[in-house]
Amino acid sequence: MADEYERLVANPPNSEEEGLSKRQKVAAVTNRGAMKLSQLERGADPADSLGGVSFRHLSMLAQIKSSDEDVWTSMRASGHLTGEPNESLAQRLTRMRNWIGSIHFPEDARIHIHKSISAEARAELSEEQRVFLSSLAEGLAELNWSEQAIGATIRTIAPDCGISGQEAYIALYWAMLGRNHGPKASSLLFEIGKDDAIKLLSS
Repeated sequence: MADEYERLVANPPNSEEEGLSKRQKVAAVTNRGAMKLSQLERGADPADSLGGVSFRHLSMLAQIKSSDEDVWTSMRASGHLTGEPNESLAQRLTRMRNWIGSIHFPEDARIHIHKSISAEARAELSEEQRVFLSSLAEGLAELNWSEQAIGATIRTIAPDCGISGQEAYIALYWAMLGRNHGPKASSLLFEIGKDDAIKLLSS
């Protein structure tokens, strides 16, 4: 649901667009109306509700950063935030933390970052994936630390180790989270920090 809302905010439906059928025009009007009604304040711009960061990314930061200021610092470092957060973003983080702390937050969405690769995770990895993790640790040591550089390095090293991009990301999730899925891998590595990420992947 959050992904669909963000998609609509990023590309607001336009009922006046040429070539739309009557049904599509009705859907566009309905979706635009739903976006307006979903705002906490009447007349607020839906784009402001996102505060420049996606639901998934904010959920990740809220779980791995203990203080709000650590979240803002991280968002500045990654380019998601310039200056101080606006009231909408601050409220959004508060609501996110409340949700994460409640019984309603999905267990499979919870993030617990490992300090080293567990025996269980290692058993799930092929030899090629283990080589990839080791090679990635070496590659990351040479980087100027950024999400973009991390992502590019993953994409470069994976085929050199004989695995697909999907296999590479699955290996990373097993190493970092002890499961085969998670938030954007390059973002998670960036937030873990260079030294800790290299130590984890080398373990």
